[in-house]
Amino acid sequence: MRSKKKNVMIKRKVRLKKRRKMFFLGTIIFLSCAIIFTTLFYKLYINSKCKNLSYSINYTLTNKSEKKQRLLEVKDVNLVFQDDDSAIVDVSGPGKENPHSNTNVKASFKKTSFGVWKLNKASLISSEN
Repeated sequence: MRSKKKNVMIKRKVRLKKRRKMFFLGTIIFLSCAIIFTTLFYKLYINSKCKNLSYSINYTLTNKSEKKQRLLEVKDVNLVFQDDDSAIVDVSGPGKENPHSNTNVKASFKKTSFGVWKLNKASLISSEN
């Protein structure tokens, strides 16, 4: 009688372990897919917004450029040159690093085949305290 109960208990423990393992595996797969889809959605969203040159200038120079050229916010934008697939701008605003000195950046943007404006080159013109 005891051996039957023992066998039933062992089978039950094995089923519970298998169930826990499947739940853990399912959770990991779900979280991985959620992270991947969230990242892809975010990149698609930013790319759709960067089809506008002014948004692309603001987003790129406040988030994506090198630390010395990164701005806290874009205060002034002067369009130097623009044609169908390229643009050159002079941008000024407070720098990202402390102290937030006035920083001037000259940036060149290229339009991709999807119509998204990407930063081609950015150079620091001046940084005043």
